[in-house]
Amino acid sequence: VFVDIATVTRTETGWVDLAATFDGYAENGSFEAAEVIWKSVTARIHNGLPCQLDHLRTALFMEYRADRHGGGVGEPTPAATTLVEAIRALTGGTVLAKIKPALRI
Repeated sequence: VFVDIATVTRTETGWVDLAATFDGYAENGSFEAAEVIWKSVTARIHNGLPCQLDHLRTALFMEYRADRHGGGVGEPTPAATTLVEAIRALTGGTVLAKIKPALRI
């Protein structure tokens, strides 16, 4: 199933729905591996360097998990907004859902 980023993110908490279409833990083998990628992507974006799509999606997934575990209500963080825009720019606005959007980890 393909996901249209503009449709999914049209609400303020839509970034959570986009993040929930990708399981960063499963894609990278562990929480620890996903965390390393998250930190790397954060640094690369800060320095204006390109990132791979799955790495961007892992970082967005980890932002979502941090928001959820931190008691957040899904309001987009600056990092989440930047990641959504980077994913949109890299893909042209459509991504493959690697897990069903209704499954929220």
